[in-house]
Amino acid sequence: KQWYQRRVRGGGTTIKCKQVIADPSYIPERCRKVGQVVRAICLLQAAIPNTASSKSCHIIIPHSKVGRKNDIYVVCLSSDHKVCDKNWYVATVSTAVETDRPEEELEPGIQLLGQVSEKFVSVSDLYEPIVDGRNDNIFVCSSYDAISDFATTSRDIIKIYEESTGDLLDDSLTQDKILQTEAE
Repeated sequence: KQWYQRRVRGGGTTIKCKQVIADPSYIPERCRKVGQVVRAICLLQAAIPNTASSKSCHIIIPHSKVGRKNDIYVVCLSSDHKVCDKNWYVATVSTAVETDRPEEELEPGIQLLGQVSEKFVSVSDLYEPIVDGRNDNIFVCSSYDAISDFATTSRDIIKIYEESTGDLLDDSLTQDKILQTEAE
């Protein structure tokens, strides 16, 4: 089989491997821009109001309720999840960019959070691969989109797995089957 060489950035080391699976930022010439996502990471000192003081929650604001083409996603986690110090919460609010004022597009989600102690906003370009990696064993994933349940990311991982191995992913193992096997 043919071997491929890639240089590790900053290390000057050459690594030989049979396959490369990379983020779009490493091989931009194999990708095209398909949009942008705006994200806010917010630090809170209390649970999101009207969630029964929940230590975690996932809220999807339907696009039709806020006059948009895309939904707005809100996720909040607490120190119970080991993502922040005790008595703190970390919330993310994200959506696909539709206007030239992306931070304002997050407002319906930010308003749900209650008192925000600190907010960090970023806008990222979204890329998807334009080259099928099966011919040269160089596979590029898509960028992380705004969807906070990782559904599109999971589908992308399955696609890359199947393309890079030539096998279908065996999804017949469910948690019930695993627990049953462990009990036997």
